[in-house]
Amino acid sequence: MKIAASSYRSGGSLFDTHFLVPFLAGLALSSSLQLAWTWVLQFAPLGRSYAVLSLAFILVPLLSWWHFGEVLSMRYMLGCLFVILGICIVTTS
Repeated sequence: MKIAASSYRSGGSLFDTHFLVPFLAGLALSSSLQLAWTWVLQFAPLGRSYAVLSLAFILVPLLSWWHFGEVLSMRYMLGCLFVILGICIVTTS
């Protein structure tokens, strides 16, 4: 979605393929992940499932650092450590 937003902001239109292809790919990926999440919730305990969902607070910024070159601070890394510790505490009890 960020790629689509960047191409739109740089003067593209809503019907330009530089915008439309990444936007539709992001929409399809997001929709399929939502369906997969709904399917997982049928089988997994809710408390543990939502604890694992907090991994998104770690994975999304790490992937944006890797793919888009965004800067990650030491404060962010410390926060990631606390999130991981919290997930370990919740899922092992």
